Amino acid sequence: MPSAYRYALLTIAMWSTSATAFKLALAQLSVPTVLAIASTSSALLLLAMLAWQGRLSALRDFIASHWKTTLGLAVLNPVLYYLVLFQAYDALLAQQAQAINYSWAICLSLLSVFLLGQTLSRRDVAASVMAYIGVVIVASGGDLTTLLGSHLSGVLWALLSTLLWAFYWVYSSRAKLDPVLSLCAMFLFSLPILWPLANVNDVVSGSFTSLAAAVYVGLFEMGASFVTWLLAMQTARHVSRIANLIFLSPVISLLWINGILGEQVLPSTLLGLGMILLATLWQQTQKN
Repeated sequence: MPSAYRYALLTIAMWSTSATAFKLALAQLSVPTVLAIASTSSALLLLAMLAWQGRLSALRDFIASHWKTTLGLAVLNPVLYYLVLFQAYDALLAQQAQAINYSWAICLSLLSVFLLGQTLSRRDVAASVMAYIGVVIVASGGDLTTLLGSHLSGVLWALLSTLLWAFYWVYSSRAKLDPVLSLCAMFLFSLPILWPLANVNDVVSGSFTSLAAAVYVGLFEMGASFVTWLLAMQTARHVSRIANLIFLSPVISLLWINGILGEQVLPSTLLGLGMILLATLWQQTQKN
């Protein structure tokens, strides 16, 4: 198997466990506490990787030159994006929050009209309608009355997370910074913001499972997966083929959600998630 596919499949394996790890961490820890622990873990991992590569001096120079841009990016990701995303996971079933979050690519195409001056094709419009019908199906759990009840706040958090991620993607792509150095700097800048929001008592009294899950999120969902995905993109002969493998992640994730969290996978989740993924794939395969 080519190395690009090995890196991509390793990334997908890590991403597929994220929703389950989020829920395990949030079971006994507050949202800011989970994010503070996860961001610290990710920062330490990236620092260790840069030290192994002999690039710590490069990180110092990078921060000195780009601290304003990096601080702005850090506020978007990880601070705002993950605080909002974790609120969605705290309020919804893992399968629902994950499925809605996967509509971020559609959100990005809509946002690009306003931020980048791009135009929408008929396929873009049709894919957006299809994806957000899927979001409604997932969010309602097959019963539209629940969408206007207890699920509404969680759905709004999940949709806001897609908007924040789209903003971050546009902002970071315009900045054109070294990806590993910028990500490490962003996590470092996030720590003085996040730890004052965290509940230190949670860290002291939290269960091993929740604390371990929070560390796992930082090491694998935020840190290692970024590096392996970057390696997959850099070594791929056909980037589009590798990129399309991402659609395996939410499907595999449902197995973890069912097996570890004990959530029964709803037919509405399968239908809605299928519509979101098909809409995104259909949109991405159109000719420019």
